Order: sequence, then C-alpha cells, then structure tokens
Amino acid sequence: MRRHTAEPYRDATRSDVLAVVYYVPVLILLTLLKGYFVIGHLWRKDSHHIRELHLVPFREIWGASTWFGPIFNIVGNMVLFVPLGMLAFMLLRSIKHATLLGLATSLVIEVCQYVFALGVTDIDDLLWNTTGALFGAWLVWATGVRVEKLWRWACLLFATVIYVLYLLGPRLGSEEKMTPVACVTCLGTPAVAH
Repeated sequence: MRRHTAEPYRDATRSDVLAVVYYVPVLILLTLLKGYFVIGHLWRKDSHHIRELHLVPFREIWGASTWFGPIFNIVGNMVLFVPLGMLAFMLLRSIKHATLLGLATSLVIEVCQYVFALGVTDIDDLLWNTTGALFGAWLVWATGVRVEKLWRWACLLFATVIYVLYLLGPRLGSEEKMTPVACVTCLGTPAVAH
C-alpha cells in the first residue's frame, strides 16, 4: 500500500517556495481584508466589520433559509484552501503535514478575524478550509510528481485571477459602470427588435 508521502527523490524547489509566497496574500485578501474591498457584488464590505463567534458545527447549513449561501460558503472555503494544500504538499512532501498546515493557517485566520473584528469566526470555516487543504494535498499526491509543475501553474493562475479581480473589484458588477449589452434584457433573454 502506498504511503501518503511523495517520492523521496523530489525535493522542494525554489519555485515551490515562491508559489506559496505568491499565494498567501490571496488567503489574506479573501479572509481578512474583505471588509476593505469588493469583487463585484459577492459580498458587502460593511458586513465584515463585525466580531461574531460560531462554535456550533453546521449551524449555517441547518439554519439557512436558502441553499445558495451555505453552498457558496462551503465551496468557497474549500476552493480557497485547495491551492494551499497542493503547494504545502509540494513543500512538505506529506499529506498529513500539508493538511495540518492548512488547519493551522485557517485557525490563525479565524482567530485574527475574531480579535480584529474582521468577520465571523466560524468552526465550519475551519472544517471546510482544512478539507480543502487535505483535498489539494491528496490530489497532488495521487497524480504524482510528473504533474506537480502543472498543479503549481494552476495555483499561480488561480492566484493571478484573484489579484486581477481584486484590482478590478469595484468596477465589476457596479450598475453605474456596467456596459449595456444591446441584445440582452435584464432577464437574460434575447431582446426583440422593433
């Protein structure tokens, strides 16, 4: 049976370290600084200048009035930490250590959110973030060393997209700055020419 560590002949490279350094600010932007910028209408800045503590697991899921919010939160938390798990595995060569790094990173973020009133500190975020890191580490392990370069580039591309969205943030989805599209109505159905 294959152990959950990578082949020993592949040591961490400077590219792995630089990829982590490039990705960490994405985590900070999308967890601790959401009260200071927006990407379109994904969230409201003012809703992140709060201090709340949610220690009951799955509270948001069971108490939700719609399905979209909880699903968006779960998937978002996992997706955000998949690249961290991938990059951590490339550095640490262990699923266990990469997952623990994801857990520790998420815990630091959640504590900072509470201490500095930067959003809701939620046990579910810790769970889903750690699950994302675990999945990312497992994915790199399962696909092998030969595919690691591709995964690193995918992580860098994801981070770059987030940086671009951050820079464009307020211009995305703002009704005052939207470009009208002549052939589409507000309902998304083709307009009828008169």
